[in-house]
Amino acid sequence: MSRAVVLAASLALVAALGAAPASSPFIDVTVHEGTSMSVAVSPDGRMLAIDMQGSIWTLPSSGGAAKRITDLFNDARQPTWSPDGRTITFFAYRDGGYDIWSVAPDGSNQRKLTWGPYDDREPAWSPDGQRVAFSSDRSGSYDVWVVTLSSGDVKQITADASNEFHPSWRSGSSCSSRRMTIGPVRSTRSGPNARISARNPLSPSPFRHFQSNP
Repeated sequence: MSRAVVLAASLALVAALGAAPASSPFIDVTVHEGTSMSVAVSPDGRMLAIDMQGSIWTLPSSGGAAKRITDLFNDARQPTWSPDGRTITFFAYRDGGYDIWSVAPDGSNQRKLTWGPYDDREPAWSPDGQRVAFSSDRSGSYDVWVVTLSSGDVKQITADASNEFHPSWRSGSSCSSRRMTIGPVRSTRSGPNARISARNPLSPSPFRHFQSNP
């Protein structure tokens, strides 16, 4: 076979491959329900933030299409809204550990709030929106920690030998029904000297209160 024939055949093969539609590695799937998801309602009640398939999504509380606001590979979980509704926190796995992250409801300004090879999870906003409490194994067992958003400083709040997790804040003594809604966790008082409480299932008194000075 002459070189001219081989060249012509090669060009024909390239042209045929170029004309074939490119296959995509992604497949679009439409879902209408999910399981094992966390849901958080925005302060104004208009939006929901949910975790599903490793991403954070938002959608109108009245119903409609959900919009993914984090990437596909962050394993993002448990969204929580800031008191002013401008930021959503969550915990996600990247760089060798779970960290606390924040993102705007439109998906912009995604950033890490904590760092390190730890298991930081379950973020909870302070009523003034200045701090985020979370549980972490930074001390060897799970304790409650607080990160101050303006400085990035992380402070340990509890130091129990057993595990304490699911921290929560509240703005006053009138929130007992809210405790029941969000789970078996409690807190008291807001302001600069707000108190946090966390669940310790091994303690004779499963709810413990801790001071959180700025």
